[in-house]
Amino acid sequence: MSRTVLVVLLAALVATSFAPSLGAQSTRACQPGVVFQNDDVRVWFHGHKDFFKVFDTNGTDDQGSHWSYATRAIEELDADGEVVARMNLGGAFPQTSECLVVETEDAVNMTLRVTDGLEAHAGEATVTFTFHFNKSSHGAKFDLQVDQWPWSEGANHTLAFAFDLHASGATAEAASNGVGFRDANGVSRGYVEWAPNATATYADGHEETALVNSTVEASGGNADVTLRFTNATAGYESLVYDPWIGSGDYLVVGNVLVGLAPVQDVLPRGLASAVRKLL
Repeated sequence: MSRTVLVVLLAALVATSFAPSLGAQSTRACQPGVVFQNDDVRVWFHGHKDFFKVFDTNGTDDQGSHWSYATRAIEELDADGEVVARMNLGGAFPQTSECLVVETEDAVNMTLRVTDGLEAHAGEATVTFTFHFNKSSHGAKFDLQVDQWPWSEGANHTLAFAFDLHASGATAEAASNGVGFRDANGVSRGYVEWAPNATATYADGHEETALVNSTVEASGGNADVTLRFTNATAGYESLVYDPWIGSGDYLVVGNVLVGLAPVQDVLPRGLASAVRKLL
């Protein structure tokens, strides 16, 4: 199996594999440049926005073997799917954000937090991104949290998270739960896979499960992705989405993308066995 790079947004069921170490830790401010590297992957942080380039450190030409990820926005959609409020994340950093890197014996944890106003609506919200890079694995846990969204009036409103992916010299392959990238020879170079649900928490403390519905517009090596959080009653105070970011090969089976590289590192035993049967 070739060792390629990429992003993988895998289900929250693997999240516990990345609990931070309780030992000594060091904290530093985020700076542009390499934020994480091991034998398989190097992650480069832009420094002025939530924008990363991920390089395959096994490749002979690491400047050409990379993909990039950049956030666009959190949007509120009405019952007809029209945008009624929008928090622009593409240009929100670093003026209104906090950004810290905490390194432990086992992991590098990077947190970006922005509190900002909305377009087309009064009020502000706080959005937090946290990346947990486990030093001994192929990838990391990735958290998105939205707090204190100032909801517009109306029933059946939903929030959506929009981001862009790009892989030079590759073709984007969209599936129902992710995006893969293949080179000119059809060899998989990496993928993004998103989790199927998120958790909404309300003022009275109760929680509801939000389903994640995706829309992908793919062309060449580019993919514009919007994940819409449905099936949860509008008006919640907090939304937590807990997928996976990593590296590795993939298969598309029945329009479902299955990431292969993290099998030994993070997948539960039963799921790992099922994936191996596909190889």
